[in-house]
Amino acid sequence: MDADTKATISTAYRHVSHGLPNITRDQLRELLYVLGCKPLMEETYFNEILAGVDPQGTEKITLERLLAKLSDMMTVKCDVKALREALAVFDDTGSGKVDKAEVTRALAAYSNLPKGQIESLVGMKQGGASVDIEELLKKLTPK
Repeated sequence: MDADTKATISTAYRHVSHGLPNITRDQLRELLYVLGCKPLMEETYFNEILAGVDPQGTEKITLERLLAKLSDMMTVKCDVKALREALAVFDDTGSGKVDKAEVTRALAAYSNLPKGQIESLVGMKQGGASVDIEELLKKLTPK
């Protein structure tokens, strides 16, 4: 995570915590919303983040835990070559496109992405039944 992103998150954290050392689940939701993380507001994805920053359910979420979790989530660890090969197996027509459900299964197997982020990346809630393999791999490859 770069210094500017860390500073932005830290400032927003101080705002929603009113200067206190911890935030609650509701304040975490507010913080993510303020940061513009609307896809993160999907309940499944939000619960994955919450479990990473408050595993005991104490509602004492520290800035340090939050920064560590968000930094980890921002660093996509993906074996692009293995994923390309796995997706090619499902490309029966050679069109370079595969079924969204198959992509979701392959990403779960070959990346560290949480289920909610995979569904958002693949566009499970948008129209269309397929995903372009190379376009998806571009999203997963660090710039």
